[in-house]
Amino acid sequence: CASTFTRSSLAAAGSVAPAHVVGYGVDLDVFTARSAAPSAKPLTVGFVGALSQRKGARYLLGALAALPKGAARLILYTRAAIDRDLIRGFASVDVELRSGLSDTALAADIRRCDLVALPSIAEGFGLVILEAMACGVPVLCTTSTGGADFIRHRRNGLLIEPGSVAAIEQELAWALTHRDELFQLGQAARAEAEKHTWAEYRRKFFAAYANVIG
Repeated sequence: CASTFTRSSLAAAGSVAPAHVVGYGVDLDVFTARSAAPSAKPLTVGFVGALSQRKGARYLLGALAALPKGAARLILYTRAAIDRDLIRGFASVDVELRSGLSDTALAADIRRCDLVALPSIAEGFGLVILEAMACGVPVLCTTSTGGADFIRHRRNGLLIEPGSVAAIEQELAWALTHRDELFQLGQAARAEAEKHTWAEYRRKFFAAYANVIG
């Protein structure tokens, strides 16, 4: 399994097979760390992937809408069509759409974000978590993602329970007034991401498989 959350989900569904957690990796040569904090005045929040409710889209939009006008903006990185019904009612949120970027272009662009948010209700892992962390960008994610296995709240990221607009708003409000600390979280996030290479994934996968077959 890619995460403890996935293993727990399988157990809750009745699986009794032995399960090993082997988290995914990140390409540190593509997703390289920034050396300076973003200079944009509004808090810039990135969201990578399809804007869906499974990924907590309406919770995030609701939290952004609750912040003072002009305090924050959302950059949506996606290759999927936007569900207009999903975003209805959030016209006050400043949203910039960036679509169809390659991994290299995405890595370069998310470095201008203060943080990346993935407040998923359920996420088997969430590769974007490690990709953003490798860029030195702290991630706000839920305990229902792979990030719960290596993110420590307000030490190398922001970790909340899923399904809460108030929890996201609280962390965004904290970020607004702690920009220097937020940048330091990103530096700690990069240090953590360096432990999660694809080579390390292959090593752990082989060890888990060898353990199963004896």
